[in-house]
Amino acid sequence: MGKINNIIYLGLISLIFINNTYSQWDIKDVSAITTSNFNKVYFLDSLQGWCVGYNGVIIHTNDGGDNWELQQDNISNNNIKDVVFIDSLVGFYLSENGLYKTINSGQDWTQLSLPNGGDKICFFDSIRGIIVGNGGIFKTIDGGNNWELIENSVGANSYFVVDSNNIWASTNTKIFQYNGVNWIEKYYNGNDDFYSTYVVDSNNIWSVGANGKILYSDDNGDSWIQQATNWSEGYLFSAYFINENNGWAVGDYGKVFRFDGVSWSEENSNIGQMLSSVIFTTSNIGWATSWGGKLIYRDILTSNKNTKPLIEKFKVYPNPSNNIIQIKTYNTMESKISIYNIKGEKVYSKLSYENNEKINISNFQSGIYVIEVENNNSIETKKIMKE
Repeated sequence: MGKINNIIYLGLISLIFINNTYSQWDIKDVSAITTSNFNKVYFLDSLQGWCVGYNGVIIHTNDGGDNWELQQDNISNNNIKDVVFIDSLVGFYLSENGLYKTINSGQDWTQLSLPNGGDKICFFDSIRGIIVGNGGIFKTIDGGNNWELIENSVGANSYFVVDSNNIWASTNTKIFQYNGVNWIEKYYNGNDDFYSTYVVDSNNIWSVGANGKILYSDDNGDSWIQQATNWSEGYLFSAYFINENNGWAVGDYGKVFRFDGVSWSEENSNIGQMLSSVIFTTSNIGWATSWGGKLIYRDILTSNKNTKPLIEKFKVYPNPSNNIIQIKTYNTMESKISIYNIKGEKVYSKLSYENNEKINISNFQSGIYVIEVENNNSIETKKIMKE
């Protein structure tokens, strides 16, 4: 990130940084084979992927998205909401018409029995899977041939499945967590609408929705901190994180925002229409779905040199700490080390010429801090806890 261009104070809770550096997304136009609107894109690996949406559309790639082929389209009343593959042959999709299965990479699909509809499907291995939606939570232990209802629904806009005992629901005004026993209300605000929740781990949970709102929790949803995007004219529909320091949110009017471990910054999507979902297929390649046979994609390796890299440049230990921390960098070049508190205030800064820098944080107040290391035109950030 390097330079912080704007600092916005949110009540007494936090300061969030807005970085105005723009990085590049490119349009992948497949309107020659379909003009349907896309809902989701799923990649089994770095090469094989499927994109699904309205009119029952399914397109497939086996070369990482360079080329796409049409598998099906123009099926009335068949809005496909989600798709997943167990291996290169066996996959499932959920639509308004129910649950479907393929055993030949999506060339043919057979409808399966599911008592109620679903919105999200996920498999933990070749036999154990979960479907969750407004019809309830269903599980399978036989590869998807049979599904058992294990819990009723809370009626949500979207769901995120960590495992069968940890499922999150984003609703109008509320965020819920299913803990394996029942649904627990984790957040409520009558003026908020949420459309996507992403769980990196119990200490890194994000939820996005109306008016560009992004919420963050570092305590499994017991409390939430509002983030800032400097945009409130529309909805954010989807969020995806590679790890705790790298995440994206997409929404109305082609808006794309990236989290770099410290702040959210807007990226140029090169498209002006709604983006419905986002995913990163590898640590470098990202995809987002849109309307009219269009997707956008991004290769981090070709982005602005000031964008934070995904290859680890330093380690910090011990973490947590109440005294001395050590920052080990993996080169002998000059490094600029900065430390920020939760309010966004810089509390420490130093130019270092050592690859093993010791810093005394005993005088810091207890809490979460962000360490930023800049060297060789690249940035990396990490969080630490001062006890």
